[in-house]
Amino acid sequence: MKASSAKFWYAQFNLAIHFVLNLARRLFFWKYFGEGVEQFTAHFGREGIFPISPEERIEQLHFSRFIGGGLCSIAHPALPLLAKTFVRAIDRASVVKTAVFSMSEEACREGETLCPRRVPLVLMRNAIVRRVGKNEPKEGVI
Repeated sequence: MKASSAKFWYAQFNLAIHFVLNLARRLFFWKYFGEGVEQFTAHFGREGIFPISPEERIEQLHFSRFIGGGLCSIAHPALPLLAKTFVRAIDRASVVKTAVFSMSEEACREGETLCPRRVPLVLMRNAIVRRVGKNEPKEGVI
C-alpha cells in the first residue's frame, strides 16, 4: 500500500512542478514563442501548405467521397489523377497543372455522371485551378 501511495504523491508532485514551469514560461517568455499559426505558416508555407477558407472546407467534405473507382477516366483520362491530386496531395497540384487546364468542364460533368459516388469533379477542377493560381510554389522548392 505504501508503494502505490508514494507513486501517487510523486506523480502529483511532478504534475505540480510542470504546471508551475508551464505557467512561468507563458507569463515571462511569451514574446519568444509567438503565435502557433504564424510559426506554422512561416515554417511550412514555402512547402505549399496554406490555410483554407470555410467555403473550401465545406467543398472538401464533398470531395472526400472520392474512392478512386476509375469510371470517370472514360470521360477524360486525367480525371482520376485530378481527384487523387486533390484528395491526397493538393500542395503538389502544380505538378498536374497542364492536365487540369487541359480538361474541360464538360468532360468533368460527364465524369460526374459516370462516378458512382457522384464526386463533384467540376468543383474539384475549379478548386485546383484557384489553388494553383493563388499559391504557386516558390522557385527551387520541391
